Amino acid sequence: MRKEDRILRGIALMSLAYCALAILFLILLLGYLAKNPDGTLGELLSEWDRRLPGGVKAFLGRFSGFHLYLGACFAATYAVMRAIEFYGLWRLRNWGRIFCSLSVAVY
Repeated sequence: MRKEDRILRGIALMSLAYCALAILFLILLLGYLAKNPDGTLGELLSEWDRRLPGGVKAFLGRFSGFHLYLGACFAATYAVMRAIEFYGLWRLRNWGRIFCSLSVAVY
């Protein structure tokens, strides 16, 4: 295997790790929304960290269930994008390189 191919496979593994993190975030967020459909981001973070200052909780309280569902949609889209990138790079496809270049250009 060429050195370039090993580098591409390393990048593919990083994409897989990002995909796994996005899926984990999506599962946690949807689990919270299943219990509290009208919950806010402030309540969600308060459950995880009780030491949040009141001003931060008030600011994050503005982000309601709709915003959390929108965040879940973005997380799902991100996970699918990273999974496609992983597959293309791991299989050493030319379109995988192009897709990776386009996703890097977005950032």
